Amino acid sequence: MCLSRILDRNIGSVGGFWPPLKTIDSFHLEGERQMKIEAREAGTGKKFVGEAPSLDMPGTLDFLKSIALSEDELRNQVNRLPLSADAKRILFAVARATISAGRVVIRIGQKILETVMWLLRNFPNATTGLVIGAVLGWLVSSIPIIGVILGPVVTPLFAALGLAIGAVQDIKDKALRREIHNQVRQYDILKTQAMYNT
Repeated sequence: MCLSRILDRNIGSVGGFWPPLKTIDSFHLEGERQMKIEAREAGTGKKFVGEAPSLDMPGTLDFLKSIALSEDELRNQVNRLPLSADAKRILFAVARATISAGRVVIRIGQKILETVMWLLRNFPNATTGLVIGAVLGWLVSSIPIIGVILGPVVTPLFAALGLAIGAVQDIKDKALRREIHNQVRQYDILKTQAMYNT
């Protein structure tokens, strides 16, 4: 099956940069004390609910809300990456994933891509696809709520990047591997004690 059909099936039509995306749905965070996170599974629309106790810690939402790049700046940076058009198209879809915390919209996809861009700036000799694959692969596999909304794009993205699932474990640069680990650990605040679908 061609990549564009896989994309259309898994992440919807993504022509242009920020059009509505049917299958990457938003989280919803309810209640100041309960810290329940809600997500709809990409593709099926099943609702998943979990409790993220770490979101009770002061400053955690501030980290998630802080965005350093405008949408245009992020788009320009992604367009300058040495990647195929298909890979860029998937990254634009990732950038649209959002979380809502009360009335505050958290652009989690953009936040994750800013992490990727920071790593690429600080490790200019790193392979772009490997850094993207490491960050997204780690987050999707270790944080269930991110896996719910971004899981369906990881396989086609890895295909577009020419990576095998698990190949990201082969990063030779120890400093890069350590910094990727440090950066993705910041998202541990979204880990849930339990998740269930409703």
